[in-house]
Amino acid sequence: MRARLFLALIPALFLSCSSAEPELQLGEQSSALTVSGAVSSSCSTTSVLGLSLQIIQVSNCLKPNLLVKVPERPNFKPGAAVIPFMQKNGVDALVKALDAKPGTSMTVTSMLRTIASQYLLYSWYQQGKCGIGLAAPVGKSNHESGLAIDISNYSSWQSTLGGNSFKWFGSGDAVHFDYNGGGTVSLLSTEILAFQKLWNLNNPSDKISEDGLYGSQTEARLKKSPAEGFPETIDCGDLADGDGDGVPDNKDNCPATKNADQKDLDGDGKGNACDPDDDGDGILDGDDNCPSQPNPDQEDLDGDDIGDTCDPDDDGDGIPDSTDNCPSIKNTSQSDGDDDGLGDACDDDLDGDGALDSGDNCPLVPNPGQEDSDSDGIGDACEGDGDGDGVPDDSDNCPASANPGQEDGDGDGLGDACESDVDQDGLPDDLDNCPTSANPGQEDSDGDKIGDACDIDRDGDGIANEFDNCPEAPNPNQKDNDGDGQGDPCDDDRDGDGALNDVDNCPDVLNVDQEDSDGDGQGDACDVPGGVTPDPDEEIPEGDPEGEIPEGEVPGGEDPEAPAKGVTLKSNADATESGCGCVQAGRAAGLGAGGALGLALVLGGLLRRGRRPAER
Repeated sequence: MRARLFLALIPALFLSCSSAEPELQLGEQSSALTVSGAVSSSCSTTSVLGLSLQIIQVSNCLKPNLLVKVPERPNFKPGAAVIPFMQKNGVDALVKALDAKPGTSMTVTSMLRTIASQYLLYSWYQQGKCGIGLAAPVGKSNHESGLAIDISNYSSWQSTLGGNSFKWFGSGDAVHFDYNGGGTVSLLSTEILAFQKLWNLNNPSDKISEDGLYGSQTEARLKKSPAEGFPETIDCGDLADGDGDGVPDNKDNCPATKNADQKDLDGDGKGNACDPDDDGDGILDGDDNCPSQPNPDQEDLDGDDIGDTCDPDDDGDGIPDSTDNCPSIKNTSQSDGDDDGLGDACDDDLDGDGALDSGDNCPLVPNPGQEDSDSDGIGDACEGDGDGDGVPDDSDNCPASANPGQEDGDGDGLGDACESDVDQDGLPDDLDNCPTSANPGQEDSDGDKIGDACDIDRDGDGIANEFDNCPEAPNPNQKDNDGDGQGDPCDDDRDGDGALNDVDNCPDVLNVDQEDSDGDGQGDACDVPGGVTPDPDEEIPEGDPEGEIPEGEVPGGEDPEAPAKGVTLKSNADATESGCGCVQAGRAAGLGAGGALGLALVLGGLLRRGRRPAER
């Protein structure tokens, strides 16, 4: 469900502001400032705060509780430009550190940055603006990981944070700490995907790939995005996908069972994948001899356990019903003496002379007047040619069976029409499970007494071989998890992620990198929702790639209490964020002047929770 986002930055919630000041609401500002416009008209990352918070909200829809706001503590003092969010385990560790020293203030100059705020910093650095001496491109800053924090009075917290799994970056970047404990995940691709989904929702005629990759198309749309946030945001319910089939739960006709195709044979609103009676004939699929076609009476003419309504060969003679001239009576040879389209096996007037065979004195030769000059019971029309094939009996290689061409495939003097082994596979026709197709080994995969060589449904699942996505393995519902045209029972990579089923830690859910954070043998993509632990051997690289001035300190003598240029702010506590706060400890240490500032962000329903979808 689409919902309009109104994010109110209420001045009363800033500790140093008057409650009488008006609210600033996203989506209702008079300014139509874009991210690109913010680059040229401001030196503050607060100019894209609305868009950043919207990206965080959708990221938490994609991965519930991915980013958590640091709870209020009397000694936690974030600058007004700081977004006080981290990954959950980082927040828990930070709170422990804060509670361990309740009498010591922690003055924070930078925490989480989204792709929007990092884009501003890097653009200012490239243009030589806002005093940014060095900044990393989007995707290259530690602050985008949701694990970094810059503290101006770092020396007061160095030991306590170190004891709570935070790594100090040393004198080269003295204010900077990174949480390096367990239970963290890679954040960037999720954040980029969140932005891509927001863009596509608000720009249906200019959609981009939702691949979680930051490329030229994504950057071009980021530059054109409204700095205060998109008018339309995403309800978590539209992203929750419990079964990982790509269909949101609130639109999925089988929310707990993968069925990307949403097939619903009987139109009852319940997808085939989870419907116990796909065809709605009152017979449960497990007992139904035609689970995909209504067959309430369960008729099965040839007793092959495939109901007549879905059996492509009702009489089991190896001839598909669609071309069989006797679909209900075996007529393997398809002989039709009178060429009336009705096979001899089911034709009660074989010669088509109007006299039923039961009383015809020449049943195989037209003799409509039933003339019999010698009254011997044999009509004149067939005297001397019993089978009526135009070949006199005394020279006919099949005198009792019509064989006008006198075919004799094996040259044994006995015509094919009366040969007991028509297909010459060494088995008499009456014992051959494929009398017209050589099948010397008598292979019969589905045990229906029709040999594989002539069985149009070798696996007996009711789907003809030519239409069956698994012709050698029963797959009556034609399940194809990855949509590659190869049915699941015979697909050695059901989820199509490149890992074979027998070694895939999530054989039915995409898990390309085979991530298994908790090492339990079950990949993260299909594991029970919860914290995901990264590789314990992975180290965060030493040093901050950026050498920025502390956030909240405006370079070039600008007033740090002044609002951002080009942006209308309603609070005298809206300070600017002009860098990463990662350069000189001496300058950063002086940032705490001016009193304690607090930041309270009213998300207005932003952090709605949803179920975690399969990761791609």
